[in-house]
Amino acid sequence: MSLPTHRRSRSHDEPFDLVQAIADHTLDAFLVTKAEPVAGPGGPEIVYANPAFTRMTGYELEEIIGKTPRILQTEQTDPAELRRIRNALENWEPVRSTLLNQTKNGELFWVELDIVPVGDETGWYHYWISVQRDVTQRVAAEQQLLQQDKLRALGEMAGGMAHEINNALQPLLGTIGLIAERLQSVDPKLARHAETLERDCLHARRIVRDVLAFARSESPNTGFFVVGELLAEVSDFVARVMPSSVTIRRHGFPAEGDDGIAGRRIRVSRDGLIQVIQNLVSNAADAMGGRGTVEIALDADPQDPDAVRIAVTDDGPGMDETTRTNLFNPFYSTKPVGEGTGMGLSVAHGLVTSWGGRIDLDTRPGAGTTVAVVLPAAE
Repeated sequence: MSLPTHRRSRSHDEPFDLVQAIADHTLDAFLVTKAEPVAGPGGPEIVYANPAFTRMTGYELEEIIGKTPRILQTEQTDPAELRRIRNALENWEPVRSTLLNQTKNGELFWVELDIVPVGDETGWYHYWISVQRDVTQRVAAEQQLLQQDKLRALGEMAGGMAHEINNALQPLLGTIGLIAERLQSVDPKLARHAETLERDCLHARRIVRDVLAFARSESPNTGFFVVGELLAEVSDFVARVMPSSVTIRRHGFPAEGDDGIAGRRIRVSRDGLIQVIQNLVSNAADAMGGRGTVEIALDADPQDPDAVRIAVTDDGPGMDETTRTNLFNPFYSTKPVGEGTGMGLSVAHGLVTSWGGRIDLDTRPGAGTTVAVVLPAAE
């Protein structure tokens, strides 16, 4: 019977640096910088980092010695949080924070860090020690829970909203129908306008029901439609509700092109698609200051030739990374308080997903925005 083997114990006369061993083997990242300057353009210089820090950031030790921790920051790093940290350092106070940083190759990650000053026996501070850990997965889970809370709030609000709007639309529908009937023999042109108003009111009521269904995680009623014909109907409605200073330009529909894209069939909710495209066009118009041209284009999806791609393009200022990241989050809005609910695009995203599609976004500051709804063609 063999006895278990053990590693040889270190003898007491062999040199052993306990602090260095802890720093080398801990899972948390250690970073040590000079105490000053804190507010200078370069920031405090790095004098030490342990292996966990190099693994987390992708930087080798020789690459960061003499540099500042600010090399890890991005345009998306919260400036208010950075100011809070700097204020604590200027007052020689320990501080804890969670920041969005980037690795050497540009990959974003969330880091939780504790920074404390280290002084000598005279009380003079010489260094800052920062203990850091990657909390990207934890932040993602927290954001998912927050998203679920927002959707629950949206569901509650949608229920009350549907009830109130339906109550307001009911007398309007009855009155408009009666007016249209009476005008047939008096002024047929006005009668047609009244009939258009009646259709729009019915459409508004169906949109409210679709919002309610989405908020309850139900799928709105869908049907099969020829995409070119349906998109022509959708763009007609959107053009009616847009201000005259916004021009809607069509490309690829309603006439069937050589590749037959406009003749393909898709399975969607008619009123849901109107709601999706109206939200995209409305946001495009807002981005251009309520004046300009918005293009609605229909073509095949480059990634999947069997899918159809409905792209809404504006020549506005484009989006920064914060807006791009949060665009489809419920209640996120770039508009002033009272001018936007932040629900439109989150509902649009939910509807498109329920149809088996996706929404692609191509934007950058100063170069306009294209938001594309990609939907599978029906068999």
